[in-house]
Amino acid sequence: MEILSKTKSIGTTSHISNNEIAVVLDSHGAKALSLEHTGSKVLYYDPHDISHSGMPLCFPNFGPLENGELIANGKHFKMGQHGFIRDRDFEIKHKSADSITYALKSDAASLAVFPFEFEFTVKYSIIRNGITMKLIMENNSQEIMTIAPGVHPYFAVDNPMEIFLNTKAEIGNNNSDGYREMELEESGVFRVTSDNKDGLKTVHVQGTPDMHLINHGLKKTNVTIGSTRTIEIISDPEVFNRMAVWRKATDSKFICVEPAFKQNAINSGGIEIAARKQFVTELSICVVG
Repeated sequence: MEILSKTKSIGTTSHISNNEIAVVLDSHGAKALSLEHTGSKVLYYDPHDISHSGMPLCFPNFGPLENGELIANGKHFKMGQHGFIRDRDFEIKHKSADSITYALKSDAASLAVFPFEFEFTVKYSIIRNGITMKLIMENNSQEIMTIAPGVHPYFAVDNPMEIFLNTKAEIGNNNSDGYREMELEESGVFRVTSDNKDGLKTVHVQGTPDMHLINHGLKKTNVTIGSTRTIEIISDPEVFNRMAVWRKATDSKFICVEPAFKQNAINSGGIEIAARKQFVTELSICVVG
């Protein structure tokens, strides 16, 4: 498969496909590196910068933590931006032509930064015009585990000047201004092009956004990626309480539109998983136009 031969990984490379969709995955971080729909790139991939390619999974936390620390059970643990899951090698538990399941269990290295016994499972399955991910965090410890996760897709763009998305958000946290709350147009990186009576608006992405939208409120988020192609992100807004929008430069060949969580919420206000219980959510990426 041509897409597989052209895609480098850090861990073990696998692929799943059907007549329309081809996905290349890396066991390192259980990450989708490349996604193509009828031969066209959906996810951005740079072999020279794999960390900023594909769709990293940000667990147990999205974004940086205050003082770079997780506070759990009264103790402080060093934790980097977007957690540690993306830097670990997963075991392949099951694979078929159109699905693959990865698993990671806690060990001495994970317990040093995240003091909980766990098993984290990621299942990728091909669906019509895209892929779906089932994410399961099983808390095998005797204490409540808190997470504040995110998923960080890099979408390949055809024209970086013509990127639009829909949202119900009125405000967001501007990460370029100390995470300060501000109205969308005040940020200078969004221009509202349409706004209907139920609060749904279309915004034109401008400049170099690093905005985390508050009360985005949509299960289905449409992103026009610079042409007639539209990507649909399907996620649970009750699980991901921010929708982050970021790109490095105005002419970047990617745009990140990320189901995410408020920064530092793992220390205050995150999702609690009771002892011996599990957290489950699903997220899909589809081409709809």
